[in-house]
Amino acid sequence: MKIKVIKSLGFIAVALAVVFLASGVQAGTQSVVMSPGNLSLGPGQTGEITLSYNVTSGPSKTTGLGIRICYDSRVIEKISIEDPYGEGLVAVDAAPVADSKNIDEVLITDQHIGAAWVGVAGDWPAMMKLPVQLGKIVVKVRADAEAGKTTVVKITASGLPVGYTLDAGMTTIVVK
Repeated sequence: MKIKVIKSLGFIAVALAVVFLASGVQAGTQSVVMSPGNLSLGPGQTGEITLSYNVTSGPSKTTGLGIRICYDSRVIEKISIEDPYGEGLVAVDAAPVADSKNIDEVLITDQHIGAAWVGVAGDWPAMMKLPVQLGKIVVKVRADAEAGKTTVVKITASGLPVGYTLDAGMTTIVVK
């Protein structure tokens, strides 16, 4: 399924904030697990990382989730979100954004892409039982990447329901 991609999630962040603030105060933890946790790829090779979503504490139905996937463009040539979970999907970045504010607190990452899902009625995801596969991250290592180089792909939140935190994963990529 092809989904229209949006160049930036900036305007989506405002919409998410309104929906999240209107949802009432809840307390809980949303979780996004990246699998595998370690990936070994040669220069020019492509690999996949699966994203699995769950709510590990608090009400399991929420008003949605916004994520950023941060990476090191000196090692990773291209990164994309493929087969995103469709229910409530409002945006998937088409192009990377510079991580000028170090949003993931990892100095080696310098770019990010994002995606956002909204459940206005506070029942997201309504159509599937948890855990839900949010999609997969496809990464392509640069052809000139140095063997032995290690980098990470890390998830941060761009929007969460009020009172929720994000327990997000990270995948380490080693150039073989």
